Amino acid sequence: MFDGLFRRCYLVAIAQGAVTVDEIARVLRVARENVERTINKLRSLGLVRVEEQGLRLFKRKRVVLSEEGYARAMETLERLREIAKELEREARLRDRELIDELGAAGATFYLCCFGLTLLTSLF
Repeated sequence: MFDGLFRRCYLVAIAQGAVTVDEIARVLRVARENVERTINKLRSLGLVRVEEQGLRLFKRKRVVLSEEGYARAMETLERLREIAKELEREARLRDRELIDELGAAGATFYLCCFGLTLLTSLF
């Protein structure tokens, strides 16, 4: 299960512009060797192809999604968006329930603490 999930993460990273092994490794925070191994697997599944670009000394390999790879990346992105929306709804519901339990004074305190947490995470 996780193997397929990780492969889909690679497809999403490529769809969003990470096209070299080094870029994919940086975006996904994995070792270059793992990226090469996974790209080879994705290539054998027909989800990506590797193209060489540039002149002799300045050649670089670029990973490109196949139509099927692109379709799977878009499916994955859509599913991730749905999950994010559901998590947001759950968090709001949990916040409302907590606010109801705390009463007005407790709710004000909770929201202030939450706001401070958000502000510190931004800086």
